Amino acid sequence: MGTNEARFGFMDEGWATALEYLMGIHDFGSEQAAQSFKLFRVNSWVTSKNMEVNIPVITPSNTLNGSILRINQYSKPALAYLALRDLLGADEFIRVMQAYMKDWNGKHPIPWDFFYSVNAHAGKNLNWFWNEWFFSQGTMDLGIENVIINRSDVSMNIKNHGGMPIPFDIVVKDRDGNLTSYHQNPAVWENGQRAITVELKGVSNVVSIGLDGGIFMDTHPNNNQWINE
Repeated sequence: MGTNEARFGFMDEGWATALEYLMGIHDFGSEQAAQSFKLFRVNSWVTSKNMEVNIPVITPSNTLNGSILRINQYSKPALAYLALRDLLGADEFIRVMQAYMKDWNGKHPIPWDFFYSVNAHAGKNLNWFWNEWFFSQGTMDLGIENVIINRSDVSMNIKNHGGMPIPFDIVVKDRDGNLTSYHQNPAVWENGQRAITVELKGVSNVVSIGLDGGIFMDTHPNNNQWINE
């Protein structure tokens, strides 16, 4: 298929960047691939003091330049595609992408064709996901608002300050130093939710609880940790 890279560069470069990360996992392992991706692809967006880097990805590429162009064409869409993979699951993601490619083989899709094709083949209305990743000015910023422990059950409120529907892990550390992760995929933010309550059952001797977004780096990580004092 052919895409208009001059106008919608993320339809090409975003995929190249996402595949760069996935191939890195295959070649170097998950940890090294994640470290490299965060350093070279995500860090410039997350740490930038320039508010213009948060313009919507859908903004025509030929109106941008410099770091803003690189973030909008490479970093942000790559994270969006990887978040979609997490949302659908790896096998379903491949199936849906192959169906999209078959639909548009030899044609020239624009972003909306991609969005609607994924919706159709996944059998889900993912407009809430597309809106936040491609049409909003959101950031990746989660925070623990409140934690209640009742014997071996934990209830915690997590707020999505930045708005982006990102996957993340809840990491619980117990008194013996053991770490247990509970993965949350982007579906927890379905329909634009900005706050959720997560219930963890059978958790005891909790020392601390943290949020770990992995490659989905938090812009304000200072509120990602709760200590049981």
